[in-house]
Amino acid sequence: MSKPKINRGRPSLYRAEFVEQARKYCLLGATDEEMAGFFGVALSTFSNWKVNHPEFMEALKAGKAVADANVADRLYRRAMGYSHEAVKIFNCDGAPLKVPYTEHYPPDTTACIFWLKNRQREKWRDRTDQSVSHAYESMSDEDIRAELAALLAGGVLAPGGDAS
Repeated sequence: MSKPKINRGRPSLYRAEFVEQARKYCLLGATDEEMAGFFGVALSTFSNWKVNHPEFMEALKAGKAVADANVADRLYRRAMGYSHEAVKIFNCDGAPLKVPYTEHYPPDTTACIFWLKNRQREKWRDRTDQSVSHAYESMSDEDIRAELAALLAGGVLAPGGDAS
């Protein structure tokens, strides 16, 4: 005969209404640490809620996905440049005068670089990896000295031994 399960410890602070609150808070860009603070629990408790309540975890994923997509859209628009309709309000003889106009934002080079470096890393990274391998183990000391002298003479190595 098995023993009945005995619940020990403090009752969970988790409530079903936290699901929608968490999703909305994610839409604002909140981190897990910020949400744990919002719910008044430790980060470890918040992490346990994600494991023990699948609906909570799904709400977090859904909210973060929407927020990330919105930011990606804004970054793309900033990188490409965009225009939008706006209104300027002037004071004309004591009366407000509303003048519609089109606000233009040119493409932003920094946003373009950020986008490309993250979307096409191999093509747009700042440095390329270079590796040199040589079988120095099979060379005599005299051959190694001759090769180093040739590298120094050719400008491949700086006199301190550092690559230039």
